[in-house]
Amino acid sequence: MLVCLGLIFMTQWMLLVAHMYDDWQCSNWEMSDSPIQNLMLNWWKTELSWISTMNFTKYNCSMTVDNNVLRIQGSNTNCIFRRNLAFPLHNGANFSVTAESTNSTCSITCKYIPQGINGSAIENFSCVIYDISLMNCTWQAGRNAPGGTQYFLYWQNSRDDDQTECELYTKDENDRNVGCKFQNVTIKGKTTYFLVNGSHKTFLIQFYDNYTKLYTIERLPPPLNVTANCTSNPGGCIITWQQPLLSHVENRNCFQYEIDIQNEVKTMYWFAFGTISSYMYLNNMQISILSLLTSI
Repeated sequence: MLVCLGLIFMTQWMLLVAHMYDDWQCSNWEMSDSPIQNLMLNWWKTELSWISTMNFTKYNCSMTVDNNVLRIQGSNTNCIFRRNLAFPLHNGANFSVTAESTNSTCSITCKYIPQGINGSAIENFSCVIYDISLMNCTWQAGRNAPGGTQYFLYWQNSRDDDQTECELYTKDENDRNVGCKFQNVTIKGKTTYFLVNGSHKTFLIQFYDNYTKLYTIERLPPPLNVTANCTSNPGGCIITWQQPLLSHVENRNCFQYEIDIQNEVKTMYWFAFGTISSYMYLNNMQISILSLLTSI
């Protein structure tokens, strides 16, 4: 039985995957006497957990994807990687746990290599939110995906929510899922996780995953109740508008408006920061075309 006293003990395990939506569990067939056992990753909660057979005073965890490393301090049995800092896993990852006590340091590394045909995962994944609560996601089939490959989208709005599958797929001419439409989407200000799984009756298909803050993909609607009142004495125009309807913005000062005014002589642009009842006064300007755009 190997005991970690005054030395560094390291093993490397291969991460095995049963199904893409299950927990991942490392299986150590070489060093069964490691004091850290049953290393598992709940990828929906970005939580790494284990069982320790020794009393350690400190645990540190790391997640490495390509050359990017995220390090956090853990508890006695788990580490939770903050979702806004975690990396997508479809390109593979290394997970490490280092346990320390007064006289010993033990470390294990769990390596995940995605299974399936290279280039079979979806490509060009993108989502957009519009009309306050509707979301549309699209993708293309992997360039090396064999015929008969089908894709399925799962998503989790926040780490504490349940994961759900798309209910309304859009399909291409081969009856392959290439998009999904969502209703009643709520922007919570947290990081949302998307997973597109692939399946085939003969071959293993790689998956694609993505972390997204939903407010960054929202297509902003135009301002409400836009009016332009122009007078000749004194000459000028007053333009007023109201904040557009959105599901997540509480601070109305976050909005910036781009005003495009055109007449027969010239085109003029302004930027304005709006309140609930915003306005601009323009001297000696007769409006032919008024465009008002919203940004945050």
